[in-house]
Amino acid sequence: FDQLRAYVARCGGDDTMLYGWSAETAAREPTKSGGRAADSYYHDPHGKTFNSMASVVRSLGLEALRDATSLGRVRN
Repeated sequence: FDQLRAYVARCGGDDTMLYGWSAETAAREPTKSGGRAADSYYHDPHGKTFNSMASVVRSLGLEALRDATSLGRVRN
């Protein structure tokens, strides 16, 4: 949830916009190489589910950022 808070802030929002929201992480099956992945889901106070931080930000009336660095991902 901290990553979502930070992303909302980078998009011009603040913590008060996320009042009543919740997040969950669902583990995926292990990959052939033995790696593990997980999916994050965000739930608004009305029960609607979002599968990306960008979709959450858009639902809050903000403009989503487009580059991977702004999403908290590091490029190699």
